[in-house]
Amino acid sequence: MPPLRPDLDLSIGAIEIALNISAFLAGCATIQTYTYYRNFPSDRLFMKVLVWPNTF
Repeated sequence: MPPLRPDLDLSIGAIEIALNISAFLAGCATIQTYTYYRNFPSDRLFMKVLVWPNTF
């Protein structure tokens, strides 16, 4: 009996959509972080250190 090969046509489309949404949301997070650092330069270092890892 030959091995079964999965049909990847539908999976690849779903993965491509998910990657596009993920890239869009990563861009939104980057813009929000940039805006925070630009608008609040006088915040304490502790707050800036807390904001930075949330970008990733």
